[in-house]
Amino acid sequence: MSEKRGQQRRPEFRASRAELAALLAQGASYASIGRLYSVADSTARSRCLGLHLRRPTTNGRVPDASTLRFALSVVDMPLSQIAAVWGVDADHLSRAARRQGLPTDRVGRAALRAAIEEARL
Repeated sequence: MSEKRGQQRRPEFRASRAELAALLAQGASYASIGRLYSVADSTARSRCLGLHLRRPTTNGRVPDASTLRFALSVVDMPLSQIAAVWGVDADHLSRAARRQGLPTDRVGRAALRAAIEEARL
């Protein structure tokens, strides 16, 4: 393999399968693995995928419309934390809320909360 003048070839990233599996099981991201081994996160991801290791994915379910409406109106938490309760990504929860016509931003959620309170009175 030819190298350009003044450039050195980077040492290969050779973390063992056991090490990477343990880090992924502990919840490490590809970026944190890359920082640990002083390589790019894409390099860490490529090595993990080459060894047939993947980060665990969430397999939760987005709640039904009434539960989602209640959660968005009552709970004053970021959308990512609400999504974590059901084990889904915030993107999935946001798409489900948009399909139901529910707001996901702070101002919209506050207005939804106020509208529900006024309807109770």
